[in-house]
Amino acid sequence: MNAPAKTCPTGKVVLTRKLAKKKAKRTGDHYTQAVVPYVCKECGQWHIGTATSRPKGPMKIIHKPKH
Repeated sequence: MNAPAKTCPTGKVVLTRKLAKKKAKRTGDHYTQAVVPYVCKECGQWHIGTATSRPKGPMKIIHKPKH
């Protein structure tokens, strides 16, 4: 069996499933769009990205007060 790819041809960061879920939750708290973990079709590894199609401009950042 082949070892998982250490890099992705798309240039995205390769994550484990557990770390992708954690980062998606933490990152999603700061953006207006949902951020979700997904398996890449190119490398078969986990990445995070928006749940909807890619926005035409930069994503709006929400500044939430820290408790």
